[in-house]
Amino acid sequence: MMFFQKTLKKCFQSQLRFSPLARYSSHAEARLRVKDVVHDESHVGQRVSLLGWVKSVRKQKELVFVDVNDGSCLKNLQIVSGVGAAAESCTLGSSVRVSGTLRKSSHPQQKVELFLEKCEIFGNCDSFEYPFKTKTRHSDDYVRQFLHLRARTNTGACVLRVRNAVSMLVHQYFQEKDFLFVHTPLLTTNDCEGAGETFTVAPSSQATLEQLKSDDGTRGAPKHYFKQPAHLTVSGQLHLECVVSGMSRAYNFGPVFRAEKSISRHHLAEFYMVEAELIDTNSLDDVIRLVDDLVRSVISAAMDRCSEDLAFLHKQASPSHDGVVRGLLQRPSVRLSYQEACDVLQKHPHPVKYGDDLKKDHEKFLVQHCGGAAVFVTDFPVHLKPFYMRTNEGGRTAAAVDLLFPLVGELVGGSLREERLQVLQERLTAAGLVDSLQWYLQLRKFGTLPHGGFGLGFDRLIQFVTGMATIRDTIPFPRYVYSCSL
Repeated sequence: MMFFQKTLKKCFQSQLRFSPLARYSSHAEARLRVKDVVHDESHVGQRVSLLGWVKSVRKQKELVFVDVNDGSCLKNLQIVSGVGAAAESCTLGSSVRVSGTLRKSSHPQQKVELFLEKCEIFGNCDSFEYPFKTKTRHSDDYVRQFLHLRARTNTGACVLRVRNAVSMLVHQYFQEKDFLFVHTPLLTTNDCEGAGETFTVAPSSQATLEQLKSDDGTRGAPKHYFKQPAHLTVSGQLHLECVVSGMSRAYNFGPVFRAEKSISRHHLAEFYMVEAELIDTNSLDDVIRLVDDLVRSVISAAMDRCSEDLAFLHKQASPSHDGVVRGLLQRPSVRLSYQEACDVLQKHPHPVKYGDDLKKDHEKFLVQHCGGAAVFVTDFPVHLKPFYMRTNEGGRTAAAVDLLFPLVGELVGGSLREERLQVLQERLTAAGLVDSLQWYLQLRKFGTLPHGGFGLGFDRLIQFVTGMATIRDTIPFPRYVYSCSL
């Protein structure tokens, strides 16, 4: 055994010695990130090495100041160099490795600065052609033309870090609540919402279909790769219901797709949903409590964890937006029935009558009416909600709930699920889905339990937390009608 271990060690060392990456190994071990030094003075007096991109270059008579950032935080690290050194050749946007001694800074807005000893320019950048300029606030519409470079901007980088943090907080919340994380499929034969706004998936080449045999075994191209039409999913909820029928509680977190012809600042064709299902829901209150606790826990933790980035984003969006977010966290949520919401909306310039769907302006009006609190609207008319939502006693309303937030309107939609076999069969028959969803009926036929769940629009949550004016700037590569860049 000892001989085997020694031989394995020699082989590994040999591979490392001749690896193309071996010459970078010493740099990789010593290299710090910008966030490690600008927020922590423990490295003062040490010789450090960092990789990053040049954010600005300022030349004086005897000194050159170069700001470098690697995306790890909002603050830049200031590099101090003498005139004539390699730093003088740096240009905005170029990529560099800088090495030197970290010292305390006398400037009140920065704790440390790096006195340069060595500067390696890896990638030059023509500052005249580079689309972003120092000390220039570019419009969101302008920056969106350069999605491949948006992470280089302060706003783009802040949003990415906040999105990452909120994603991890969502996972942390559900894991601590003992929910099972499930990868639900992106390809499906179901239209969960029943709205018909799906993207159909097919092979790009007819030759692929011609290589397949038809159902009867004779040669001839079938119409569909999967023997039936397949779509990009609009929701993983129905698949989650399959899982909770044996696992009690589960959630997913992934992209969904909707072929809406909408160019509003609240809609995308590809967006991310957090969906959860659980058994043992005695009433709609159980779903509401879970949703309320989830969004409050995640937002509150994000405000602490991403304080620097959010302070910057809120200042960019509106000086009052920080108060909007904190005010919502401080106020208890308000609960209105659909009927009560309609009564309030009689004061709206476009009143709603019972049975009408609520528009975005109506949702925002309700939030404003309730003083900026989160608003749960419940018990919608049955015809406004999908087949899977449980019908209340009397058959007029559904045990459904929408959570409304400032800025974005509807953030969450949830309900108790219809567990009564006969009632569900009648709903599916009326919707013309009874044949295609026989498997869904079997979930009720074979040991069903009362259960419920919800779907949270993750990009809308990021829009609310950051204050971004449009949802297109909350996601790295937005897809919407007429636009699928990169």
